[in-house]
Amino acid sequence: MRRRLALSTSLAMCTIVTAVSAAPDRPPVEASALTATHVKPKRLARIGRDLQLLSPWIEVGNGSSGPASCPPSSLAFDCFEPDGGMPGMPTDGLYGQDCGMGSQRWYFGSTYCNTYFVNDMTTTPDLQSAQSERAEWAWWWYVNGPGSSEQCYVALWTAEWFDEDCIGPAAEDYYEGIIFDFGILPNSEGYYYSDTQDLLCGSGLAWELPADGDGAYTMILANDYNGTTLFMATCAQPMLWGTKALNPSHQGPVQWDDDNPADGTHTAPDECYDYTHGTCPDPLGAMTCFYGEPRYDEPCLELDIDQLFVGQNTTFTVSQAEPNQELAILYSLRSGRFQFQGFDWCLDLGLQYTSLGQAQQSIIRQGRADSNGTMVAAVPIPTAARGLLIYFQATARGTCPLTCESPVVFAKGKDEVECDPVIAAKFYSDKKRCGSTGKVLHVAWVCNGDECTGKSLVIEGTTGGEKDTQTIKLKRGKGSGTHKGKICWDIGKTVDVTLTCVDKDGVEHTDTWSATVPKK
Repeated sequence: MRRRLALSTSLAMCTIVTAVSAAPDRPPVEASALTATHVKPKRLARIGRDLQLLSPWIEVGNGSSGPASCPPSSLAFDCFEPDGGMPGMPTDGLYGQDCGMGSQRWYFGSTYCNTYFVNDMTTTPDLQSAQSERAEWAWWWYVNGPGSSEQCYVALWTAEWFDEDCIGPAAEDYYEGIIFDFGILPNSEGYYYSDTQDLLCGSGLAWELPADGDGAYTMILANDYNGTTLFMATCAQPMLWGTKALNPSHQGPVQWDDDNPADGTHTAPDECYDYTHGTCPDPLGAMTCFYGEPRYDEPCLELDIDQLFVGQNTTFTVSQAEPNQELAILYSLRSGRFQFQGFDWCLDLGLQYTSLGQAQQSIIRQGRADSNGTMVAAVPIPTAARGLLIYFQATARGTCPLTCESPVVFAKGKDEVECDPVIAAKFYSDKKRCGSTGKVLHVAWVCNGDECTGKSLVIEGTTGGEKDTQTIKLKRGKGSGTHKGKICWDIGKTVDVTLTCVDKDGVEHTDTWSATVPKK
């Protein structure tokens, strides 16, 4: 009998339906048969953290073409070891180590069932925060044994945080995922694997890889999906591989499996497993890889706003573009993240939109840079903007596969001429600089008002166990900007930021921001 259950909070408040089973007698790992069969999905779609269908189904063969660099060929995370072909056939002998297995892979024997699992990943340094338009994975499809078959759905998500301490939840800060419909698949004679190849190119669908490179991936193997609920497969499991010593990406020994019992949740610590098995490679993990292309490390555009007074024109200036490069300036009432590839635009915006149509309707000016790489636009500010904090960003066309944007800048719609400082700040992980003990701080600031300009930013906190104060003198005459910090502020300690702006009469105005450096 199938029962409706709440999925682990790691994927928010969502539901799956699973055949509840007792805790398994977990068998030892063994090598699979040599047979590896590539299967191609019949259709695919975007799936939310709450399992809601977020896009129409895209029938395979009906997608639009993407940029010339799609599909990507650079491996961002490799716990699969493909041979470099299209599709990428499972192989062995890469990264300076040959386990002598060829296309064989590890698994827990043909009758073991694990249809919902979470594993960690650390991407290659140059592809952290990349957008992945290609992935591969492999699974054993047992169903009810030889001669049986059933519908196969595979849903795959990425996340920013993985719990390796077996406390729970298994992962947090999920991105939207992609679900694939493979139609009816018969019981595995060997094992199945799938390479998305160019199926995502031009579709607007992609996986977001962790911003600092360290995160997680989650997969669900199902036999039905109605747009809101996943019905778990009768019996299936991921094939297992590992990341060898010279592999620039990495996965650790911990994996979460919904098998003790199989009830649609990950229970700590009973379903958090050490995958060190003394095999080659070792430790093992769910056999998956993501490909990617690097983004620009630094913003390649600058966006400055003159004023934001309702009923008046505000001057927007985009600089540092290529001469005659096509540019667009967009706005949103909320910061967030929006990605899109198509029509020669590769976007990774810090603005929140629910669809491409909404983003297109939020363009306030589109045009070309002059011979100096600058575009200046005078935009009237409607009275409806009064009192609203509005976010703006500029982006460039023709940079695919890389994205090219300005930092997000913001301002509040005003009636009066005044001097009103506003700060927004956020902590970011920087493992190379800070390790796991600290985080860097990025600050965006604006001095709202006629002839209201920045004077200084003062950042106070604790670094390396010692109190420290950083004073940044702001460029005279500038009314907004960003500061990308390099100091590692200690986790668990408070950081205070003070912005000082000066009005046309020389009077100083301040705004303050304070927060504790988070662990996650």
